[in-house]
Amino acid sequence: MAKKKEESEELKFIGRGAEGQRGRGVEELRGRGAEERRSRGEPPSTSNNSLLSEKERKRLEAEARQQLFKIIKPQKEKLEKIEKSIESMEQRKEDIEALMADPDFYKNGDEAKRVSHEYGDLKMKLEDSYLTWES
Repeated sequence: MAKKKEESEELKFIGRGAEGQRGRGVEELRGRGAEERRSRGEPPSTSNNSLLSEKERKRLEAEARQQLFKIIKPQKEKLEKIEKSIESMEQRKEDIEALMADPDFYKNGDEAKRVSHEYGDLKMKLEDSYLTWES
C-alpha cells in the first residue's frame, strides 16, 4: 500500500521538466480523460465501473511516464556525451602529464611548446566541460 502511495505521489510531479517547464501531470490528464468522456457522451466513471477506471488510471500513468521520458531522454543523452568527452580529455591530460614528467621531453623545444599549449587548452576545455556537466 505504501508503494502505491509513493508511486502516486511521484506521478503528481511527473511532467515537470528542466528549466522549470511543466507538462501535463497525472491530475491534469485525469481531468482531460473526464472531458473526453463527456464530449463523447459517455457517463463519468463510477465506482461500479472500477475495471474501466483502473484501465484509465494505468493509461494515464503510462502517458505521464512517456511524457517524462521525452523530457529526460535528450538531457540524459547530452550528459552521456559530455561524460564521454570528459573521459577522453582526462585520458589525454594524463598522457601529456606523463610526457611532461620525462626530462627528455624538453630536449625538443618545439614539440614541448606545442604539447604545453595543448595541455593548457585541454585544461580549459575540461573546466568548461565540468561546468556544463554540473549545470
